Amino acid sequence: MPTPRIRLREAVHRDRHRVELHFSDTSHGLVDLSDLLADPPFTALRDEAAFKAFGLAGGTLVWPAHDLGLAVEFLYARANGLPEPATRDDAQANVARVAERSRGIVR
Repeated sequence: MPTPRIRLREAVHRDRHRVELHFSDTSHGLVDLSDLLADPPFTALRDEAAFKAFGLAGGTLVWPAHDLGLAVEFLYARANGLPEPATRDDAQANVARVAERSRGIVR
């Protein structure tokens, strides 16, 4: 059975470059995105006011004024303390790991 597509349901700015993320599978986590701001195209978001101007579109986090966004699979992995996925299979494996954790299964 295919793993359902995860969507970002809510994003709340907490401080500096940290965002609390809530996903469609009820998982959530606090992510620090400051490491992404060292290189283009994300350098425009170093300013906290620019960073805070994010929104949700297509189930993920976007900065419309800068035409930037981050893949929901990347955000999901960060929020849940999992490896960043390189493939669709990796992303599906991350969703399965979170589902197992919620059922008390630890690997």
